[in-house]
Amino acid sequence: QNFEKDDIVLFLKDTRDPALLHLKGYYRSLESLVRIASSPQGFACGVKQRGNGYPPGNRPLREYIMYSAYASTPKLVEFQMGGYKRLKYGNVTVKHANFKNGQLTPMKKWLEAMSITLPLNLTALCVGGSFAVARNQIYRHSLPMYENIEQSLTRGDAIIESHYAERTWAGLFSE
Repeated sequence: QNFEKDDIVLFLKDTRDPALLHLKGYYRSLESLVRIASSPQGFACGVKQRGNGYPPGNRPLREYIMYSAYASTPKLVEFQMGGYKRLKYGNVTVKHANFKNGQLTPMKKWLEAMSITLPLNLTALCVGGSFAVARNQIYRHSLPMYENIEQSLTRGDAIIESHYAERTWAGLFSE
């Protein structure tokens, strides 16, 4: 493990098609991701939410929004989805798996199975599949928790667990 104290780890989605964004916004540059994750916050969402009154290309002097959104934790943990439309992207078909996992619905059951605790009232939410995190934020959590997450995500490509994980990263890794 040749990690430096200030290392930043990038998690990047395999596609950056703006048409696939869950929220209205744009992808941050790698430079911006690293700069924000290097702050005391320790986390940067790859998608910056638009709708803050600034036209595309005109950013405020300081970036106050570090995540795509925030969610009420009590409401977030009740999240569930009945299905997922995008089972094919371009010429790539995703690995077939049953989207739902009845044993892990709603999201709070998955969080419990993964040994994840989110903030009580408000959770940072980062959707879009790309983010950067400071190494020390990763090491705050136990190896068994990461092994649980890894195992849950191996069931397939288009599965409910991946949507739970996407809604968890910011709350898990933010200071």
